[in-house]
Amino acid sequence: AHVLQSGRTHFAERWSVVAADHAAAVARLRAGPPATAGARTPARRSTPSVVFAIPGGGAQYPGMGRELHAREPVYREAFDACLATLPPELGTRVRALVVGAEADRPGAAAALEAPSLALPALFATAYAAARLLMASGLQPAALVGHSMGEYVAACLGGVFSLADAMSLVVTRARLFETLPVGGMLSVALAEEALRPLLGAELSLAAVNAPGLCVASGPVAALERLQATLAERGVDARRVPIAVAAHSAMLDPILPEFRAACRAACGRLGGAAPT
Repeated sequence: AHVLQSGRTHFAERWSVVAADHAAAVARLRAGPPATAGARTPARRSTPSVVFAIPGGGAQYPGMGRELHAREPVYREAFDACLATLPPELGTRVRALVVGAEADRPGAAAALEAPSLALPALFATAYAAARLLMASGLQPAALVGHSMGEYVAACLGGVFSLADAMSLVVTRARLFETLPVGGMLSVALAEEALRPLLGAELSLAAVNAPGLCVASGPVAALERLQATLAERGVDARRVPIAVAAHSAMLDPILPEFRAACRAACGRLGGAAPT
């Protein structure tokens, strides 16, 4: 009742039907709103816009693109175009985990925690989903992404070609795997409450909401933090990717990755990143 009174958005188009069964509901919905419904439809103030928000590492899971790949030609074409830019062995493995039989095998989720598989799999899935939405008539007014999702947004926005974007994702994943094993922990605390608990080893990787942050760093330090949080009754969950992304642990790989970004920007004649 509170949401209905104070938080419910009144959309420009709204009507309802009453039906005794599924067939009657379908018939009445297909018939459209009655003439009297028009008087209760508020005038639209402006043309609505759409923003695509694209997730990063940790959102992946086995078989995440199987149904769309099987049923939607636009999705399948875009997904396959992404995999065509990968080394054959890597492309075959990603395909098997995302749309193929390997997704159903024990250990598939653990395999997708490896950055070398997780990041290209996520990129191809998100890119193909975006292309399918765009082909269906949803043209985004803006594109935003978190971490790996930023590369998808940049590619869709014309900053990088598909080949260059996939190359950067693969390079990033390869460099991740040259580092000591790390991890990330999603914590139901505000930034100011989490920072004092991080110590010298952990970094604040992201502030996803006023009461939801991500800590990143060595696995042992994350486990100590998680134990401390459990004692205090604070919900904390490991992000399913085996890298301490957005932490100080990544500093050693930055020069090589910066050079890869400069090369990609140079091929498009864009400004090189600093």
